[in-house]
Amino acid sequence: MIRVDRGDEPAALATARARRLPRAIAAVLAHGAPSPALTDELTGYDAGDVKAELYKRQHKKCAWCARRRDFSSSPVEHYRPKNGAWRHRRGEPRQVSAGHYWWLTWEWTNLLFACPRCNDKGHKGNYFPLAPDTREADVPAAPAAGASLDVGVDLGVEHPLLLDPST
Repeated sequence: MIRVDRGDEPAALATARARRLPRAIAAVLAHGAPSPALTDELTGYDAGDVKAELYKRQHKKCAWCARRRDFSSSPVEHYRPKNGAWRHRRGEPRQVSAGHYWWLTWEWTNLLFACPRCNDKGHKGNYFPLAPDTREADVPAAPAAGASLDVGVDLGVEHPLLLDPST
């Protein structure tokens, strides 16, 4: 794993968040989290120069395996998964924390450049296990339609077993 210094958020991500987050909130209000409608809205986080900036900041390497990667075939990955967190450990029965962490989809501090292998279901995928002595952060209550999302969620209550390359 490499140390990631993301630098300043690209303007394209702020624009995407301003456009997509209200639509995600509307999907949560109408259908709940998780839902196919919400999943459809969790896009646009790789808009504009977001991926290029991560690629440059990570020295053209995957955040997880630290191998040099090709820009075009590698995805933007979320440290905390955007659509449900797999809490089980490998080899244990599947345990999914539904609804986590859709509100972080467009957060610069949650994005990483990753290779396809590290991002697949057999590797990082949506895995985000927590230490046994911790509780997961609450899912934010959906605000009234048209309101901005004041998350107010304390992610500090979680003790992830997955290292964050930026800290």
